[in-house]
Amino acid sequence: MGELCKSCWTGPAELCASCLDKMVGNLRNRLIAEDIRIMDLREKQRMIDLKQGTMEKRLKELEEILAQAGLNQEETIAHMADQILQFLESNRIESPGPSQVGELALNLYRIATKRRIE
Repeated sequence: MGELCKSCWTGPAELCASCLDKMVGNLRNRLIAEDIRIMDLREKQRMIDLKQGTMEKRLKELEEILAQAGLNQEETIAHMADQILQFLESNRIESPGPSQVGELALNLYRIATKRRIE
């Protein structure tokens, strides 16, 4: 009599056809499960990449908006300071010095920022 199956101990040979089929089926199922897991991981990575790209794009847009707003704020402050100087001069009030104008512009900026936050 020949050797028995080392898996089921009933069939002939090293591994009988039935046990070999089971092993191949199990390996196939494990490979399919692994493929599915890899596809899920790739999809998750793709979504992360998309979100990161979107976030980077939004960050660049925000930086551009802030840069533009920064210029506009400076221009607005300068314009307001000019209007205040014109008002002071038209009402024959002594014109403040450059440091006072800068201080006044800074105070106007703080007021505008505070109002925006509120």
